[in-house]
Amino acid sequence: MPDPSSSRDLPLNYANFTLFPEILTRFSDPGSAPKAFDGRVGALLENDCLITSPNAEVLFNPPSGSRRVRLRKDLHFSHDDPLYYPQPFNEHHPHLPLIKVPSVDPKHPFAVAWVKPSDLLFDGSASDILGGRGILDHDVYLRIKCLAETVLKEIPNQCAKSDVYTKHGALQVNHMLDLLQTAATRQEILMRFTFLQRNILELDARIQYIKLQQKFLSLDQDNATVPECLDVMGAFVDHPLTLTSLHQKGIPVWFVRKVEATPDARIDRRVGVIAEDRLLCFQLPSGFKVDGIDSEPPHRVIWEGLPDKTERYAAMSKYLQSLLYHPAFFGSELGRASTSDMSSIKRVEEIPVLSEPLSTKKLYPKTMSQPYSKNPLKRGKKALDIKKKSDMPAANPVWARALDVHSSYNVSQRSPDHVNSGYYLPPPRLIDGPSSPKSRAFYFRSWLKVRPLILKSLDESSKKVLISAKHWRSLLDVAGGHPLGDIEKTRNSLSRWQMRSLLESLI
Repeated sequence: MPDPSSSRDLPLNYANFTLFPEILTRFSDPGSAPKAFDGRVGALLENDCLITSPNAEVLFNPPSGSRRVRLRKDLHFSHDDPLYYPQPFNEHHPHLPLIKVPSVDPKHPFAVAWVKPSDLLFDGSASDILGGRGILDHDVYLRIKCLAETVLKEIPNQCAKSDVYTKHGALQVNHMLDLLQTAATRQEILMRFTFLQRNILELDARIQYIKLQQKFLSLDQDNATVPECLDVMGAFVDHPLTLTSLHQKGIPVWFVRKVEATPDARIDRRVGVIAEDRLLCFQLPSGFKVDGIDSEPPHRVIWEGLPDKTERYAAMSKYLQSLLYHPAFFGSELGRASTSDMSSIKRVEEIPVLSEPLSTKKLYPKTMSQPYSKNPLKRGKKALDIKKKSDMPAANPVWARALDVHSSYNVSQRSPDHVNSGYYLPPPRLIDGPSSPKSRAFYFRSWLKVRPLILKSLDESSKKVLISAKHWRSLLDVAGGHPLGDIEKTRNSLSRWQMRSLLESLI
């Protein structure tokens, strides 16, 4: 039996923690207020992952590894849904940590926003006339309309027209209220109601985020701290700067890192973590139960990848939009613009991130000269992006899907020395990357010439060759008839001669 008296000197890891749980709190200091890196509560997980919170009383199991996101029976995304479970903080959606925690209190001002979809919400009294169609229950409609009007009144005056997120969020809420008064099938009515709940909660979070930023920036920046917001979802973080920022703003935050990074962390109290049970359900500290069982038949997996990717949330939004709206025969100019689907209107990179209140930004009339150029910033090309250009044919569907799936794992780090970072096929950016249409046409014709030869070589393991992006360009130059040049004068000429030899060996 291990001696408990010697446990204080043991290194902190999961193996020692299972024998001596008290080593987790050996540096506790309940008498003083915890700082950002301290833990009012903490837990050590099996993978030696340490999770602490300086301003929360409970812990959630942090999402890790590859996530498989799909819609569930109750029209939510279970523990991947920011409405019901804390998510890793994402600077493109900074309002998500301020979504209100679901409550079981029927007198809560937002109680109707957490009503679960059921047949009781559907009023099909006119089904004999409309053939199985109906509307939302009248009492429920009045309640959610009242809540929507309350939230819309909270929009700051300076944001009503100038903030694209808030503006489109308000339009979306009003549009959904109108849709709920239009007869539809039971499934469509429940989907509209659920989507309106999501719009209201996220619009409220966006408004609270703006107000919080304004309040925070009005304080003394040397010692700025906002009172804690205990009724919001909060967020997971793994970066010290993000941790400090959220803690100063009073947002519940959970700091996740490997235990060896901070073996002497202060943790005042150890608690268990909230996670899904074997029935895919979990209960929030407020008593609200989230049922994560699948529908019959289950919805498809709409996104697979790491939990902190911006594209994960965009995929949720786009999928909900696809279920909510049917394609119109003549097309539609409907502005599907809410905080729930801003990323589906434009690419995330093209939308300005609201990282500060609008009152701190300089607004200029259109007739006044602008102090800075309006030219968009040049952004680096991504190898896994599929470009759409009028002079280029559409990508092969299988290739397009493969690129989309693997784009979540794309990183911009240099490959280790022992890893061959070459390509079996030319990176798409080499073909459709040049700005000149003539150059794009040249490289596309070159690829068509060598494509059968390259694909044939891939079938023969002895002829498989990994080629760097630079050498692929030289190979396409050779295939297109570009002059080889003097082998001893330039590196490009040497590379072209090497690729010519490679092509000859493949023939």
